[in-house]
Amino acid sequence: MGAREQMNFADVMRWAFMPNVTHVQSTEVPDLNPWSNPFWKLTASALLLVAVAHGVHGLVVIADDYITSEGGRKFVRLLSIIMMASMSLMGLYIIWTS
Repeated sequence: MGAREQMNFADVMRWAFMPNVTHVQSTEVPDLNPWSNPFWKLTASALLLVAVAHGVHGLVVIADDYITSEGGRKFVRLLSIIMMASMSLMGLYIIWTS
């Protein structure tokens, strides 16, 4: 089924914004195992850590612009570090156990 000729706009938007993420795992696709070797897990881990660090750095920069008290800045930075560590650990766990 091609999206260009056989799907209306509502169907295309549904698949674009609410995809069925398990549709590949619930089929008999024979080539999923090559993507689960250590190279791709390390690549996914590196991408995850860089993306999380980038996001937290942006959050801290924005917080520094708007929070004037030193205690507030320290609190936001501590909260950001805790969230960064917890999200990174959850993401790494999912990558390496799946």
